[in-house]
Amino acid sequence: MDESELELALEKAGADLAAGNLESAEIQYRTVLEENPGQPDAAYGLGIVALQTGYAEEAAELLQTAAIGAPEEPIIQCHLGLAWRTLDDFPKAEASYRKALALKPGHRDSQINLANLYIETDRLEEAEKIVTDYLDAEPNDPAGHYAMGLIHAQRGQGLAAIRAFERAIEYAPDLLPARVNLANLLLLSGDRSGAIDQLETAVAQSPDSFDAKLNLCAALQQADRTTEAVTVAHDALALAPESPELLLNLGAAEMTDGRPEDAWRTLDRALGVAPDYAPAKLNRGMARFLMGDLPGAWSDYESRPSRGVLPHPDIAEIPEWHGEDIAGRSIIVWAEQGYGDVIQFARYLPHLTARGAAVYFDVPPPLAPLFRENVGLAGLIVRDRDETLPTVDFQIPVLSLPHRFETALETIPAEIPYLDCAHAPPADLPAGLKVGLCWQGSESNPNDHRRSIDPSLLIDSLEYAGAPPLIGLQYDVADPPIPNPGGAVTDFGGMAALIKEVDLVISVDTGVAHLAGALGKPVWVLLPFAPDWRWMTDRADSPWYPTMRLFRQSRPGDWPGVLDNVRAALKDWAARTE
Repeated sequence: MDESELELALEKAGADLAAGNLESAEIQYRTVLEENPGQPDAAYGLGIVALQTGYAEEAAELLQTAAIGAPEEPIIQCHLGLAWRTLDDFPKAEASYRKALALKPGHRDSQINLANLYIETDRLEEAEKIVTDYLDAEPNDPAGHYAMGLIHAQRGQGLAAIRAFERAIEYAPDLLPARVNLANLLLLSGDRSGAIDQLETAVAQSPDSFDAKLNLCAALQQADRTTEAVTVAHDALALAPESPELLLNLGAAEMTDGRPEDAWRTLDRALGVAPDYAPAKLNRGMARFLMGDLPGAWSDYESRPSRGVLPHPDIAEIPEWHGEDIAGRSIIVWAEQGYGDVIQFARYLPHLTARGAAVYFDVPPPLAPLFRENVGLAGLIVRDRDETLPTVDFQIPVLSLPHRFETALETIPAEIPYLDCAHAPPADLPAGLKVGLCWQGSESNPNDHRRSIDPSLLIDSLEYAGAPPLIGLQYDVADPPIPNPGGAVTDFGGMAALIKEVDLVISVDTGVAHLAGALGKPVWVLLPFAPDWRWMTDRADSPWYPTMRLFRQSRPGDWPGVLDNVRAALKDWAARTE
């Protein structure tokens, strides 16, 4: 191949590479290298083809060959850095980018690639300096604004990250990663509508983007647009039919769409692909709970993340109890998840003592007064206060007890009350019938926007001529619309004393509802369309709490329909009780 033939072959291969005709480009570059071993332009071009087709190791070898033949070309070092990065060799990637910048200070691609490498390795100050210099020279460059958005997001600076991603999109409307990251930040900030708008645009621009559809499915779920979420997930399955992550999202969408049987099947499919995929196993457990398959559900529920969040480092050294004979032995049961979970499953503690165990209960401080006043425990361990654990034979997280006791729907221990309280009640409560109200759960719960209710909507529906006085059982709210002695309560012992003084509790799905049920108080629980796993489906009672009545949304967000039923039930209850 003479010089003119070489030049023509390289020109044609380069044109094919630029046009995305990778197979043709590869054939021509290989032909050149067969006749001209080490030819740097051909080695470089073939290295780019290898990089774009997923052969990063071959790409690194070819680009090193090209760099030997053309040592002054920064673009070769830049792409060599990308190959090393793809191979997770961060030191070599950094060295290649730095060599490119030494050859050509201000080389744009190498600057931004080095900054992104620093972002990935949490060297944010170094990344920010590079990106700031980059944007000073290229203020309208989308890659610089995108990188700055990643820096702000990694630092938890949500508003600044949103602004940076918006700038990136302003200069490059089809920059898919910027839209997806922007949408996720909007979702975290509570702007579900804005997040969905961004993701729908991303899907319209890139219909084959699995990432955009996966995120859109999750955003639609959070906005209670559950049927749409299922449709989007099914569309995405055409792109990745065996993706465990997508099947997990589809199962979650089906669950929030009120279709737990479909969710169960979908999550079975995910576990067929990835048998150890804990999130799918956990969600399948929740679907099984809803369908009443408790034995299988408890087994799946052992994959919950809270099992790994130990309350004390010494717990890890204590053997876990797996149901063996425990008579004459000792055990630490430790609280996990939310306060309501702990209250619900504390019912199993007497069953341990009945088997002859000495039971120590490890709880967070707000629960300590409630359990300190209940007999049967060998001791109470108050988290973050009691530094030394007692010497015991076993330990177990409290939500694993029903699994160890092989609890089925028919064998749920529902003897009430199983909690009591000796706290003095508030002195200024009105005489006669009183109804306690709780309208909001913890805002840290990702489903709080579904389960909590506007207090004015709740109160307006229950205030009618002759209605019983409404008493607030609500923690930590400013300017409550009704008298709220619950706002003065500092722990669950005080809340229990307050609950005992009212005649009926009406609550959303939060710890107050569980406490009322554990105390044996009549309690009505207002449930969203897709309720938490413990409330099952299509029933107005709970096998966990005999004095509980459930009021369910008939469709997502339908609190008015629920409250119409509660108002009618309250009138009937008040007439019968008085």
